Amino acid sequence: MVAISTAYVNCNRTGRIGEELYGADDDVQKTVQNIMSKSVKELEDNLSAYIGIFPNTYTFTKNLSEKNLMANRGHVKTVIWRPSIITSSFN
Repeated sequence: MVAISTAYVNCNRTGRIGEELYGADDDVQKTVQNIMSKSVKELEDNLSAYIGIFPNTYTFTKNLSEKNLMANRGHVKTVIWRPSIITSSFN
């Protein structure tokens, strides 16, 4: 299986950034349940507390989705492709 992500999924890191899944031991389901239990206002008011070292919700959720994919892939060989630009095509 090939999953398309983004090169910016690890933009919270400095120095040499390898093609790996950082913090793979994080409990994604617990993180998602915690966020889903909050009101929109509480999330907006405390956004930095929830996304931590990520600069925005886009990179935070891409990181969570990669971790979730790898944790639940079973025995399926999986590659995460991280292009630097994702856009639509005209044709």
